[in-house]
Amino acid sequence: MFRNLKCIKNKVNQECNKRETKEIIYEISKNKNKLNIINISQNNLKRCLESEDIDKILKFNIEKIDKYNIDYDYSELKRNSLCKFNPDVCSINIKLESDKLEKLNKEVKEKISVYNNDLLVLEKLKKHYKKNNNVSKDIYIKFARDKNNDLIGLYFDIEKFVKDKMSNIYLFSKNTDYLYPSVLFLQYRNYIEHSVPIKNSYRREFDYGYALICDFLVKDKRIGHGTFMLSNLETILHKVNKRISYINRNIYNDERTIKEIAAVNGMLGPGEDTTYEDLVKFYNKNGYPTYSNGYIEDRHIYKEI
Repeated sequence: MFRNLKCIKNKVNQECNKRETKEIIYEISKNKNKLNIINISQNNLKRCLESEDIDKILKFNIEKIDKYNIDYDYSELKRNSLCKFNPDVCSINIKLESDKLEKLNKEVKEKISVYNNDLLVLEKLKKHYKKNNNVSKDIYIKFARDKNNDLIGLYFDIEKFVKDKMSNIYLFSKNTDYLYPSVLFLQYRNYIEHSVPIKNSYRREFDYGYALICDFLVKDKRIGHGTFMLSNLETILHKVNKRISYINRNIYNDERTIKEIAAVNGMLGPGEDTTYEDLVKFYNKNGYPTYSNGYIEDRHIYKEI
């Protein structure tokens, strides 16, 4: 009763903030609903990315979220239309709810941005697959977060590599055009073509081949993109070897055109903003030793897998 009397008094004195309160509560409820929808969408996307399945990725619906077009149950407005604030501390409660609304608005904006940027990476990967008129299902795909917490997606066509003896490891990010992503150029070579003198190497010229890193172009440097690509190289080559082994089991030895890969080889080539020292440090840090080519120290990388 006293509560109602105080509310009446506030209204008479034009100190009642019911309309403002109603709007704030409504906006809070609406933002909570938005967050729920965003979280459901993000979880669905997360499951798709974690599957690393090209079919699921191709089927995923690329529909960005617009905060102004998220459906809202307007029955919430009726349920929240009754003011429940204590009139003694009404202004304090409104301030608290206003702060809560501000935080929710910020959270909604950030989560929508993350989700839409994640979709952008997925969309670029899908466009790359379709642009190459790809029918291969033997695709290595891996997603991760870089140092800026942005999604990056790695793509490698195992079937193409085995067939053509060359293929590229692509890395897609929100900042790069899908036609020009970061790329590691990889080529198959026979050991008999290997001229770098490596001590303690089991160079089985007639039984194995090796993977040659022909070039390595990273668009966004020093945020973990190059490291992510290189850290997946051995896993990729093990999968390539399984494919090669399967093919070679079904043909005669003298018909084999490609052998299992025993090592990774490459020559360091500094760029405009990358020195020899930078490259040596980068490869060594990621488990790839560097060797002299007989003339220049740390000229080559070589690692047996």
